[in-house]
Amino acid sequence: MENTSYHYHIDRISPVRIRKIGDGAFFADFGRDAYGQLELTLESDREGRTVEIAAGQMYDAEMDRMSRRILGKVVTTVFPLVLKKGRHTYKAEFPEAVFSGTGVVPSPVGEVRPFRYCEITGYEGELKKEDLTQLALFADFDDDAAFFRSSNDMLDRVWELCRYTIKMTNAFGFYIDGERERTPYEGDAMISALGHYCLDTDFRIAKRTIDFLMKTPNWPINGLFLTANLIRDYWMYSGDASPLEEWYAKAAARCRIFFESGLPADAKKIHEMYTDEEIAEKTGLSPFLSHWMRDIVDWPAREMDEYDFGKLLRREDKVLPPPTSTPSGREIGEAHFVGGAGQAWSLDAFAEIAQVLGKEEDAATFRQRAAAVRALLRETMFDPATSLYVDVPGSGHTSQHTSMWAIFADIALPEQVPAILRHLRLKRMSCSACAASKLIAALYMAGDEEQGLRLMCDRSSNRSWSNMLRLGATVTMEAWDHYIHPTMDLVHPFSAAPAHLIPREMFGIKPLAPALKRFSLVPRTGFLAEAELRHPTIRGPIEVSVSKKGGRARMRVRVPEGAEAETDLYGLKKILGAGEHLLEAECPRYGFPG
Repeated sequence: MENTSYHYHIDRISPVRIRKIGDGAFFADFGRDAYGQLELTLESDREGRTVEIAAGQMYDAEMDRMSRRILGKVVTTVFPLVLKKGRHTYKAEFPEAVFSGTGVVPSPVGEVRPFRYCEITGYEGELKKEDLTQLALFADFDDDAAFFRSSNDMLDRVWELCRYTIKMTNAFGFYIDGERERTPYEGDAMISALGHYCLDTDFRIAKRTIDFLMKTPNWPINGLFLTANLIRDYWMYSGDASPLEEWYAKAAARCRIFFESGLPADAKKIHEMYTDEEIAEKTGLSPFLSHWMRDIVDWPAREMDEYDFGKLLRREDKVLPPPTSTPSGREIGEAHFVGGAGQAWSLDAFAEIAQVLGKEEDAATFRQRAAAVRALLRETMFDPATSLYVDVPGSGHTSQHTSMWAIFADIALPEQVPAILRHLRLKRMSCSACAASKLIAALYMAGDEEQGLRLMCDRSSNRSWSNMLRLGATVTMEAWDHYIHPTMDLVHPFSAAPAHLIPREMFGIKPLAPALKRFSLVPRTGFLAEAELRHPTIRGPIEVSVSKKGGRARMRVRVPEGAEAETDLYGLKKILGAGEHLLEAECPRYGFPG
């Protein structure tokens, strides 16, 4: 696989701290995790002396050194380095990594590992900061293109955590799912892509990732549909329509198999109708992934809020994982709410792309199917006794996921929203850091800016980005904590949703025309006294600052040349052309300190 269509570079990073931890033993901290290699300048009085090198991600606060505890997919690499006589500079060769998934994307510079800390043991000399260098691999990334600051220091720290995560995980020129598999998944890629679009205007990695997924789709049905959203967002942010025809043809063709299973698409029926080989032929999946093809509600498995999948497929010719007390998310269930809502949402994107390409008949088909799926979900999964939607027809259970998707995918009718919002507030954060992207977006869509903001900067719960920071994370993790997902990895960009939630939901900046030639600007900054944002576009940055005092909001905005903003500042609606503008309006008062 070529790595020539994106630009990468190596940053030489010195330790922020180095200390001796014993006879011939040294500990170094490079400040942040990065994918990279290690360069050392060491001295030896004889040929063949061996030192031990350890590079890792976790810190032992009690011992004030790198943790070597074996914990899930935390990367700790230990290997010998044979020294030559005299003083020499060495580039440590990391052993080849082994991954659990398929389609692993390569490093363009040889084996790299994510690490922040290192230890050198068995070295008889003295070690100084200038003797150690982290050779950090990064794709080109404009660190100054985006900016965010607010009156809430935790929110600022969360934004920076997520900003750096997007930068760090772009190292291979693809939006990877994380260090567990190091390969693109459609759902993970969407979160990375939206974050990247809000941070920089380099669209090469987005294009490479979509190209990759067109050739190597992954197993979740949700992801096969979600490809349409990836395509639509790429076009709306970049303005590049050149790949739309090819991408659309492939994405639409591989989803038509699901139309044969009824409304909404039913994974259980698909597996009853077709063999793994037939599914592979119709979808482009490998036979191995065809066998595992089904909806995914959330990941890790225990984050699904006891989601009810209905009757599960258990057949001798479909060898599935053994049943567990908590559904793994891999069982093949009946048509259910989250799967159906996600399909309706993606069918909207298919219709929009088809319309742009002049495929009127296709656009009408996708719109009609999206409307039919929504109508069926309202008819079969709304429980008037609770005023909530249930996970699957006939169930008595409503997960947080069902409630968030009811709003996010425009299933809930206006009169149903208040009860659903109460349910979401009651549940707080009962989903993963991945699904939190839809939860917080749904809260903002329903007008609950206070709860959406509170969840992003929550300091009290261990199911929060602040907890990741408390655990020492410099890159977002696969789960909120190890007790939730003991085998998690510590590099997972699907958890970096605030990188796009703050610009798109809190400031309401979303493209209304390709390349943000026209965009919405609907700031809902909740209890924050102040917040300012710089959002890059190919026409120049959108710059916004919002301050609140005494029940009034003041917004300063700079609209780039050639662009137009449709603004709504707490009911004050205006169309703003290029240049600088000042708006003031009354706004709600919030008692929660910002």
